[in-house]
Amino acid sequence: MKTTCIIDNYNHERFICEAIDSALSQEVLFDEILVVDDASTDGSREVLNDRYGSNPNVKLIYRPVNGGQLACIQTGVLEATGDICCFLDGDDCFHEQYLQHVLEHYQSNPDSTCAYVTCKAFDQMVRRTFGKRGTQATGITVGITLRGNTFVGAPTSCLSYRTDLLREIFPYPFLDDWLIRADDYLNGVSSILGAKKTFIDRELVHYRWHDQNHSWTMYKSLASYRRRLSLNRLRFYFAQNLTLDTESLNNELHREFATWANPSWQLLSWYLKAIFNGNQSFLRKIAQSASLLQHKLATVIKRGSHQAESLKHGTLLSANGQCEDIAEEI
Repeated sequence: MKTTCIIDNYNHERFICEAIDSALSQEVLFDEILVVDDASTDGSREVLNDRYGSNPNVKLIYRPVNGGQLACIQTGVLEATGDICCFLDGDDCFHEQYLQHVLEHYQSNPDSTCAYVTCKAFDQMVRRTFGKRGTQATGITVGITLRGNTFVGAPTSCLSYRTDLLREIFPYPFLDDWLIRADDYLNGVSSILGAKKTFIDRELVHYRWHDQNHSWTMYKSLASYRRRLSLNRLRFYFAQNLTLDTESLNNELHREFATWANPSWQLLSWYLKAIFNGNQSFLRKIAQSASLLQHKLATVIKRGSHQAESLKHGTLLSANGQCEDIAEEI
């Protein structure tokens, strides 16, 4: 199984070498590393040529004009030859065991088309993007993506996909919508296309906050509105291409929720919100909500029974003097 690392860069002269070196230093090596520079105006090009111009494991790609983050990623995807593509922003870094864990996942799960890990910050404390719920597959996420305001996934540097799926995601005609926040596009479109996603509960990416993190501008009112327009176009474009009736998806959200083996309470709230924002009758919404609650409670009871049985088993082993610390590990 061949692997490709796609590193997008725009004016990250200070950080880009650290990002590339983290990809080169994997315990399981990438088969190819593509560095796509988006017409940087700082000294990135000179640094890249001097440091990696003669490195056979790194291919440098220079875009002639700046097109934004998604344009940069699209360029890399269309050049990739690997079976699996992993993404890394030019100001982030991989843990040295990142590819080992990601590759093991795909090798063990041939039906999985997307895997994402969690991250930690270099310079300051951040809230966990993901709850500590263990490695797990998500359910189907078509409806919640098209009818809710929920995109299941992770920041760009945490994402990996089978290249066959990326060939369906790209090319995209409205790249100008995604000068930043390309992770929203990747997470959203992969869900609409029916990607089978898995969250790997390991902190394998170092995420950097600094004075050039432009994604924070999305919280300004105008930027937030423009982002919503971009999301609206994305949903409409792919729904049309896939001939999906988005209105009727509201009637199926409770069935989609049932595909999640271990849904969180937060996920439940997202589905409930999407249901009550729909056009179906009030009685239908109540019936769907009851179905959601029934599935959630069933998973809670099942998980509680499993944990109780595990603790009981651990106690028995400890009493026999065979494994003193098993109960604490569980």
